[in-house]
Amino acid sequence: MVNRSFRELCVEVKILYPILWKVAQAIKQFEGWNPTNKSWRNKNPGNLRSSAFAETKDEDGYAVFATYEQGMYALCQDLLLKSGGKTSTKLTSTSTLLELMEVYAPADDNNDPRDYAIFIVDHLGLVGFDLDTQIWRLLEDA
Repeated sequence: MVNRSFRELCVEVKILYPILWKVAQAIKQFEGWNPTNKSWRNKNPGNLRSSAFAETKDEDGYAVFATYEQGMYALCQDLLLKSGGKTSTKLTSTSTLLELMEVYAPADDNNDPRDYAIFIVDHLGLVGFDLDTQIWRLLEDA
């Protein structure tokens, strides 16, 4: 097995799953990625709570990564698994983008999943993508 860097893995995701990559970029933007933000300090563009790739957690329970690329890959991996229905979240590949955001950014964690999903749809700018789009479509070519 070839040991690839997280940077190389991110490039691979960007090429193989361009729509999913755009969703990850939208999440990063929605989470307020900038030098004054916790996600920036934690190198966690998706503000993930947990990840097998995390080094540790911060005082608020968010994953902390060694590099931005490691955090970005963790976000993409999280979306890949959820889009394929391969998590314990009860999401399946036929779940909708809105349902994905209800799991990813739940209302009981002071989020508005609907606004989050609308932001992602607007960021994608793809014909045929709306709140009811099934998440398996994130794995399509652009």
